[in-house]
Amino acid sequence: MRVYNVRCGHAAEHDSVAPRFARAPENGLNAGRAFADYLPDVRRKYYEEMGWDESGVPRRETLKRLGLEHIVIHLPSVY
Repeated sequence: MRVYNVRCGHAAEHDSVAPRFARAPENGLNAGRAFADYLPDVRRKYYEEMGWDESGVPRRETLKRLGLEHIVIHLPSVY
């Protein structure tokens, strides 16, 4: 599914959260702490766990491990 999305133009900047989740709450335990400040690091760690590169594109070795090496041809030309 991710390869299809990348092929259709999905990029890392599209992997975000709704604006209301990114703003800092005014009160409560997390008052003044916005999730948006943590999003780049959370996204990087997620990509790493998924076996994707820093742009959110599945790595060749990840596709191979999953038995999907035949879809490498659908990835951007850098592969």
